[in-house]
Amino acid sequence: MEAEGDSDHIIVGRPAVPYQHSAMPDTTPNQPKGSQNRRDAYDKANTYILAATLIAAGCAAGFTGWQAWIARDQEHRTLRAYVVVKTKLTTSRDGTTPYVEFTAENMGLTPVYDLFLPPKLSLRVAERS
Repeated sequence: MEAEGDSDHIIVGRPAVPYQHSAMPDTTPNQPKGSQNRRDAYDKANTYILAATLIAAGCAAGFTGWQAWIARDQEHRTLRAYVVVKTKLTTSRDGTTPYVEFTAENMGLTPVYDLFLPPKLSLRVAERS
């Protein structure tokens, strides 16, 4: 009978390659030198692109909010009732009595309800030369 350590025969039940027991197995792939530098450059580029994308998305969201605010403000201004008071100074047929005619005109898209114009009158006498 041959000894167990003889290398000409394989004994069943024993591994052909001796088992190496270590606390943590080596899982790093075999990479050529310089590939880690390339990977670091790609990671940096991805970080910069991600940061630029986040900034662009924030700017787009802010611009969209600003446009919504402008649209809402324009809607309020468009639907507001605008009233313009026009005055016309006339005189009587004999030319001695002046008359002032007031006209309130609706300039907005929405009609005016319950319009109240407080009466204010200021007179200025002009000298004739």
